[in-house]
Amino acid sequence: MIPIAPAALSVLLAAQAAGATLHGTVLDADTGEPVGSAIVALSDLQVVVLTDARGRYSVPDVAAGPQHVDVSHIGYVPRGLHVFVPSGGFVELHIALDRNPIPLEEVRVRVPRREPPISASAAALTADRRASGTWLREDPMVAEPDALLSLVGGAVAARPETAGGLHVRGGAADQVTYSLDGLPVFSPYHSGGSFAAWDPDALESVELSSAFPRPGGGHALAGQIDARTLTPGDRLRTRGAFSVTQARVSVDGPLLGEVGFLVSAREPFPGLAQGRSEPAILRGEAGDRLAVLHAPLAGGSLRALAYRNRNALHASAFADGDAGAPETPDDAPRNAFGWTASTLGLSWTRTVGGGRLELAAWDAGGSARATWAALAGTDADAGALAVDSLASRRDDVGFRAALAWGDGRGSWLTGLRLNRSSTSYSVRRADPAGPGEPLSFSDRTPTATAFALHTRPLADRVELDAGVRAIFAGDDPYLAPQLRLRWSPGRTLDLQIAYARNYQFAQSLRNGQSVAGLIFPAQLFAGAGDDRLPVARGHQVSAVGRARLGDALTARVEAWARGARGLLLAAPATGAPFALDAFATGTASARGGSAELAWASARLSATASYGLERVRHRALGEAFVPDHSATHRVDLGTTAHITTTFTVRVASQIVAGRRGTDLAGAFEFESCNLLEFGCEFAGSPTRRAGPLGGTRLPAYARVDFGLRKHWDLRLGGRRGTIGAFASATNLFARENVLLVLRDSATGERSAVRLRPRAPLTVGVDWSF
Repeated sequence: MIPIAPAALSVLLAAQAAGATLHGTVLDADTGEPVGSAIVALSDLQVVVLTDARGRYSVPDVAAGPQHVDVSHIGYVPRGLHVFVPSGGFVELHIALDRNPIPLEEVRVRVPRREPPISASAAALTADRRASGTWLREDPMVAEPDALLSLVGGAVAARPETAGGLHVRGGAADQVTYSLDGLPVFSPYHSGGSFAAWDPDALESVELSSAFPRPGGGHALAGQIDARTLTPGDRLRTRGAFSVTQARVSVDGPLLGEVGFLVSAREPFPGLAQGRSEPAILRGEAGDRLAVLHAPLAGGSLRALAYRNRNALHASAFADGDAGAPETPDDAPRNAFGWTASTLGLSWTRTVGGGRLELAAWDAGGSARATWAALAGTDADAGALAVDSLASRRDDVGFRAALAWGDGRGSWLTGLRLNRSSTSYSVRRADPAGPGEPLSFSDRTPTATAFALHTRPLADRVELDAGVRAIFAGDDPYLAPQLRLRWSPGRTLDLQIAYARNYQFAQSLRNGQSVAGLIFPAQLFAGAGDDRLPVARGHQVSAVGRARLGDALTARVEAWARGARGLLLAAPATGAPFALDAFATGTASARGGSAELAWASARLSATASYGLERVRHRALGEAFVPDHSATHRVDLGTTAHITTTFTVRVASQIVAGRRGTDLAGAFEFESCNLLEFGCEFAGSPTRRAGPLGGTRLPAYARVDFGLRKHWDLRLGGRRGTIGAFASATNLFARENVLLVLRDSATGERSAVRLRPRAPLTVGVDWSF
């Protein structure tokens, strides 16, 4: 996909700006008389207003760029227009409608119940980063919408081309929790060409809370990501896409009375349609499903959610150059990886007096399985296979109650979260008489969390958020305080400092340093209920400043520092993809900062981001830089609206200061691309050939180019759009390095390369 520039940045920063105001009148084309109660809709922004008795309308805070404007009224021919909206000021648009008399029968009017925009557990909180569903579908920094990669930027990173999770403020991938509509989801990833396992067309927004965690959310050291699904409309709507990487479709609308529904289905194509037959090509299948039901209940609003994600991939265990296999045979044994996740849950909200009550219950689970067929390492048994296998599972059952209210002295949020987490982890070794006893865990970790948050103004434009979470895990209590001070000295400037202490009661035993993480991002959780597994604990402090520099330019600056101890570091001394017979317990320290700029005008938008990060893990008596960390990250992107329906995108990414660990053995890898019609993954290197993080990798750099054209259609009296898109990656054919292999006999070192210059994605999308 196109480089991961700070995709959420322009949305985040533009949201703080006032935006432009679109206003005008709707008139009868024959008489010139005003048309009252006409519907004026900005479909891309999901904004609808009505004209007054004098035909006037006004839509404030309209985002810069091309916008669709649809105007309709019973008895008139609907009109659709395009308009370029500047970054500020006013746009005057007068619209004349032609008459089209229609004989009417009985008309029944239903006013749908409005769903609260956020849950009580998130009330009064400001997310670190947020991307709307509209932005996910229009993000210029990715070839196709991705709900997780659109959060990358600033203190949020993902490994280039081969994302194995999100890394927030230098944290590991398992230090982030995920939820849909406030209900937990485990390992919401695909692999082999697609990443986020959430259909972007079904989402209203996705947001990250890190500096100041949501008190009622899951326990994690680095951050919490919550996606909100779309509220069903009062008419049937459908959206979808078909490309070389995936097919997806979502439908929402009314069901019965005031009951509404949303369903979506998606089938990613691991390996870009798998057009080649070589053994090294990655094979497999994946998919995700979502169903949501909205209904009024007991004076409130009920939301029922069902979600499932499945993945099954396999790759050749041999690579060209392996001992005993100078050329990869067609029937070469294959490593296998599979993971699933499912969530069933209910949430109910109701206004109670001057506050809002939320109740939620869930049953969430995730499982993973893998076989790793590594070649034996001695001359006597060269070419022999040692097959290790893994089975892992996590099941959570929980309940949350939260009440938010306000008074003259500020606002309050209090609540209780109960959760029982059952985890199991079992390894079967190829050699039972090996150096250690195979790992096996099976335990339950119940937690009860009472939380409270108070927001209080201290002075003019100064506000304090003070919260605490009292956590009881087994027989042990834990106290997690959090503070945030916000100051807005002017309308264009916002400053804040924050502190939070966090705990994590389940950690992953997947080896983040293994090459298998390129196609196996699933988290292999083990709970802290076992005496051998510690409770991870950490603290962080951050300072953020945001400023509006004129109508079109916005800036954001951030500095942060984190520390953690009690971390599980699975098999860091080997290249095995998961802990086999031992694991290490260590500590981590991280600090960094970022500076971001966003420019948004009617025809041009641009983003620029620089991130600085220094991360150190300490375990087994040595300190090292984890593979996911890089000292410097630069992301640049621009979108030019040539016309209101034709867009050109250029993006680039530079990542410097990467570290890697040399591996012994043969390995082939190439990230997904259309030139080769697939992704390559072959080999099972497991032995280190140097110290952890001991190799400085050359800087990663890419420039990508993308085009998109859409057409407006009208079918059955309804307006829709159909679009075509294409992108080309790595235009200058830079040979970026993934890792370094070292021949154990000769000491010769060779680099494993990433994607060559190639087209990445072509496809079509639609919305009706």
